[in-house]
Amino acid sequence: LRHLTRILADDPRAWRYMGRLLVRKLRIALSLLEDMALEPPKVRLARCLINLFEAYGERRAEPPRRVRVSQERLGMMLSLSRQTVNELLRRMEREKIIQCQRGGVRVLDLRRLRVAAQPSS
Repeated sequence: LRHLTRILADDPRAWRYMGRLLVRKLRIALSLLEDMALEPPKVRLARCLINLFEAYGERRAEPPRRVRVSQERLGMMLSLSRQTVNELLRRMEREKIIQCQRGGVRVLDLRRLRVAAQPSS
């Protein structure tokens, strides 16, 4: 905290960037809370994988095709059991949307993953 305070004191313009970063993080947090309250587990998992795949909106020329995350970690992020995450991932794998790999998930069809992230009406 002391180092951050010093950086911001040395360059007051940095407050603008800090504010933007905090607002972006708050939007993500509120969106995740809303999803937990309203969306079914499959939709939440698909959205989580997309966010990880796209690095939560960080700009990249070509995002990696693989997300390094364990089923246990996904469960903790989504407030789901590891077994539930495993079942959902296997279902998406059978649908050829993703491929489960040791220590991660490979996205095979981003378009279909985005469709899975939409709530069914």
